Amino acid sequence: MSHATLDHNGPHIELPCQAVCMQASINDPASHKYCLKSGTQPLLQAAVDWFDRTYGTRLDPETQALSLVGSQEGLAQLLMAVADPGDGILMTDVAYPSYFGAVTIAGLRPEYVPLHPDTRLADLSRVDPAAAARCSCLLLNYPNNPTGAVADEAFWQGVLRFCEQHDLLLIHDNPYVCQVCRHCCCCILGYAWRRVPATGRVPRRRCSRCCHLVCRATLGI
Repeated sequence: MSHATLDHNGPHIELPCQAVCMQASINDPASHKYCLKSGTQPLLQAAVDWFDRTYGTRLDPETQALSLVGSQEGLAQLLMAVADPGDGILMTDVAYPSYFGAVTIAGLRPEYVPLHPDTRLADLSRVDPAAAARCSCLLLNYPNNPTGAVADEAFWQGVLRFCEQHDLLLIHDNPYVCQVCRHCCCCILGYAWRRVPATGRVPRRRCSRCCHLVCRATLGI
């Protein structure tokens, strides 16, 4: 009789063939070092291929994708790269906890955007223009953690117009693209590549962890 173990997160399934094939690389001393940028090119190529299949948008793995230890690490370093200490950053007043730490480490001053009471999306119509003028970035996350809100194309079009109007860089943390992978992604809308770096995850079948991907516009950084 089959049974399931409920006492811990340990699925009783066979190892995927990719994990078995990794054994040869593990036993190769040449692989026991940092791969740096050159060693990640096959990974980045596979990631942008997935993005193309999913969204119909082709990225350049050399200039528009980076592999990260994780989205949190990438966000923290991105803020330090695109903003100066003392700059303002627009972000929702309900957000994933690590965002507040990343903003603090970068020395930025948060200007909070309230959520719409019905949609739980960022209500940019309630942002004080003077507050927006003090900011260099707008940080958003949809599908959202912790609210569960999902943004549609109309919302992202409005966000991009807002960023154009106030000359803001839009930073979109999109780690849940695997769960809502066919939903609208702001990176593929019109002129978005001029001002949208986005973090996300590329799915790997039968694996519990994901590979993190940063898609970025040509920002001169």
